[in-house]
Amino acid sequence: MKKPSRKQVLFWFIAAVAVCAALCFLTPRNGLFDRAILVASGPEWIEPTDKSAGVPVYEWLNNREVILFKRTEDDKITLLRQQVIPAGIKSPATPMPVSSFRTPAILEISPSKNTLELVYDLRSSVLASNAVSEFVSLQNGRTVKKFTGVFYGVWREEGSSFWQFNYRNGLSAQIEHYDTGKNESRSLKTFSDTIKEEISCDANDPSGRVIAFGNAYDSQMVLFPKQTIYDFNLNQLDAPVRKSSFNFPKNMTHFDYDISISGDKIFWEVLPIQDNFTTRILSRLPPPWKPKNRIRWIVSDLHGEKMHAIAEYQDESTDYSPFDVSAPKLTPDGKYVSFIYHQGLYLLPTN
Repeated sequence: MKKPSRKQVLFWFIAAVAVCAALCFLTPRNGLFDRAILVASGPEWIEPTDKSAGVPVYEWLNNREVILFKRTEDDKITLLRQQVIPAGIKSPATPMPVSSFRTPAILEISPSKNTLELVYDLRSSVLASNAVSEFVSLQNGRTVKKFTGVFYGVWREEGSSFWQFNYRNGLSAQIEHYDTGKNESRSLKTFSDTIKEEISCDANDPSGRVIAFGNAYDSQMVLFPKQTIYDFNLNQLDAPVRKSSFNFPKNMTHFDYDISISGDKIFWEVLPIQDNFTTRILSRLPPPWKPKNRIRWIVSDLHGEKMHAIAEYQDESTDYSPFDVSAPKLTPDGKYVSFIYHQGLYLLPTN
């Protein structure tokens, strides 16, 4: 058999390199940007390296505007608002009438988007009684209420009331109402017939509607293939609880999610779980050999139906280096998933 000449070997080597290069450049590396639109950019759109404070970069104020939580050099938070929809407008970020404040342990915005809750000095759950809760109006910047203590649950009525889920012997869910003005608590409803598992309030709106997940997951890791969602209203507790079950997205081991009640959408960010020891070793390798995460973005309705992927992309970062893509969340109307990438806010349609 005749051996191939050096020219032939060189030719096939160059051809192989050319094919690999073509595949590298022509194959889409990030499905996010096939349809995503850049709607805002600047240094304020930088995800902080220290996320322990629990202060987001942004939150949706309504279907058109976002609130920006800008960190100042003296380690304080300043609030800005910016219109980003419709896409293509050039709207500047303008200051809100709330004075700069030091970084809180907990920060939440009321469902009506009128009030900001700030919790300070929360060193541990044991010392929760020493925490200070302050409620600030986003309309005029004034303190609506300030008291010692912190309360967990569904926050409603601009800081005067909290609805909390408790469990009786693990057999039924019970809703308890705590009034911060009267400093008293009372039981409102026991779901002994319809809810017989631990549930968590995952979303609620100004009308009192609550979307609660069952206990099919723990710490964002799927334990069972099926999930149960409960849909009820705190202002209509005598009405039947709507209950639906569905299978999680396929090949789902680790996930994050966001819910739009008015938009009837659940957003799922699905990624494979990584072995910490292996990831630590491989993260030291040069870029071509670093581990690559295949991340899927999936959208369904509030009952797990009409589930479909809106993006699938390859992320080369690891648990020990920050993701380039961060802070994905649904717009209030559920029409877009917004996310931050390289000092910019992008919108990706969910249809």
